[in-house]
Amino acid sequence: MLHLSNVFWIAGLRDFPSHRGLAETHDRDNIRGMQRTMLAIALVVMLMGCSQESTPEAIAECKTQKFAGYNPKDMNQCVKACIACENGVTTTCATSCTLKGAR
Repeated sequence: MLHLSNVFWIAGLRDFPSHRGLAETHDRDNIRGMQRTMLAIALVVMLMGCSQESTPEAIAECKTQKFAGYNPKDMNQCVKACIACENGVTTTCATSCTLKGAR
């Protein structure tokens, strides 16, 4: 028996329903796969940024290499070293140096 939807499909007035359903499912699966991949990439990039912490030894070495005769009690030197070696900004470095006893 010839179904009405098959008649429309044969006439070219409409896609065969089962074919359209398969294509839409395939497209949805591709989009979900791409979303999962992008989420995984974003997560890896965020975790890589967190893992680059400096050790106190590496910071001390940076300060002595970049600033000959480094004096942690000198406010200007302390702030410049903090910005260069600890990736700080002026405000936080000034506060940190003050708390460490720099004048």
